[in-house]
Amino acid sequence: MQKKLILTHISQRYKTSREVLEDAKDVYENVEVAYDFMKVKL
Repeated sequence: MQKKLILTHISQRYKTSREVLEDAKDVYENVEVAYDFMKVKL
């Protein structure tokens, strides 16, 4: 099973979700930023 980190709460210090995604990719390889009504298969 492949694990994925999905970020659901973005700090206001980030201007765009792309910024937090790039920061998270420095630590986690498989990361994604959630969006409204996103569906995730578990």
